[in-house]
Amino acid sequence: MRLGRVKDGLRGAIDLTRKIVEELRPTLLDSMGLFAALSWQFKRSCAHAGIAYTETYPESAPEMDPNTLIELFRIAQESFNVALQHEAVSAVTLAVMTTDDTLTMQLTDDGTARPSGNGPVAASVPMSSILHRVRHLKGETVMASPTEKGSMLRVTVPLH
Repeated sequence: MRLGRVKDGLRGAIDLTRKIVEELRPTLLDSMGLFAALSWQFKRSCAHAGIAYTETYPESAPEMDPNTLIELFRIAQESFNVALQHEAVSAVTLAVMTTDDTLTMQLTDDGTARPSGNGPVAASVPMSSILHRVRHLKGETVMASPTEKGSMLRVTVPLH
């Protein structure tokens, strides 16, 4: 009886450890590449949030350093977190585009930015993380609210 509870406890601890490791660095990132990992995360997050989504990726992913891959994956995660902070979000779009020397990720949503009593959106923790990561990759960030409703966050990083 007691041994069974110990085994169950160990199984639970192992499952939790696997989940944490997967969240830290998705195995899809290493085995299938950036686009598959982004698609998996995006679909999972949108389903959990109950919102519609559209995603587009180039046919093939450029070769990138493993550290750059995880940075780009984290930027996409944080961008999605920023979109979820907007009110009345019902749909998001993730578009990834590449040229010979750049990769661009653009996330748009149909929500309304919440008024912030603590300063501009750029001061939020997720935005600070995005800006720091993009700066580390020597890239550029563009944020816009092109309409009364909706916002856009575009990140462009050099590939070489």
